[in-house]
Amino acid sequence: MQVYILAVDDSPTIRSAAKFALSQAGYDVKTAENGMDGLKKIEEIHAEGSTVAMIISDINMPVMDGITFIRTVKKTKFKSIPILVMTTESQATKKAEGKEAGAVGWLVKPFTPKQLANVVRKFVKQVAPSEKTVAEVEKTAPRGDNSSQLLDIFYDDAFILVTELELAFKRLRRTPDDEEFLGDVRLALYKIRITATFVGCNNLARLAHAIEVDALKRIQKDGDVLTEELFLILLDAIDIIESLTKPSGNRSADISGRVERFLDKLTKHFE
Repeated sequence: MQVYILAVDDSPTIRSAAKFALSQAGYDVKTAENGMDGLKKIEEIHAEGSTVAMIISDINMPVMDGITFIRTVKKTKFKSIPILVMTTESQATKKAEGKEAGAVGWLVKPFTPKQLANVVRKFVKQVAPSEKTVAEVEKTAPRGDNSSQLLDIFYDDAFILVTELELAFKRLRRTPDDEEFLGDVRLALYKIRITATFVGCNNLARLAHAIEVDALKRIQKDGDVLTEELFLILLDAIDIIESLTKPSGNRSADISGRVERFLDKLTKHFE
């Protein structure tokens, strides 16, 4: 009987990265793009005579969100399957909802593939001894075919995320005191940071974190409005983000220098 881990997330990069990391750790993995798709995959797996040993689910997904998905699973004959929630530092209420719905625990985003595999091992002990450990995989991944495929998926995914960011930023620039538009920009940056962290694009993750947390969250918390000076600084950052989400971006030495110069400029702005 085949035993699977089911990873449910609307991000193609997160799904592929989760499958890559857990497969290398010795697990068989199936993926789903939302809660409704997850319910369908559970039925299909068990209809084939196999079983789902654990579910890892995101919270914010279209069609059916993670909380609804968990509650639905817990009302079915599959209610004994442990479900791990993927959430964020700012979602304390979602953590509580997940626990109340029946989740056994949660992973705080952003996290690395190694961290994901380590958490899964706490609930699902059967790991194929002949497979590489995640640490060994991380040492060799940049040269592997699977890693290249994962990065290709990331670049496709990142193009969509950067487009979302640019549109949200344009709306915010027209109405700089609009809390909803500010939240849209922060959400777009958060998505970029999560996917970048998962595939090891550290420059991109640092940059997105600096804009989202060090600049916009700070402004939102203090009740300030974005000034034209800060807008121009952030425009430069978005241009760097575009460069970093192209296949050649992370290999450019100049990009690292631009990231460092931006971070220094942002620090001085708030001094």
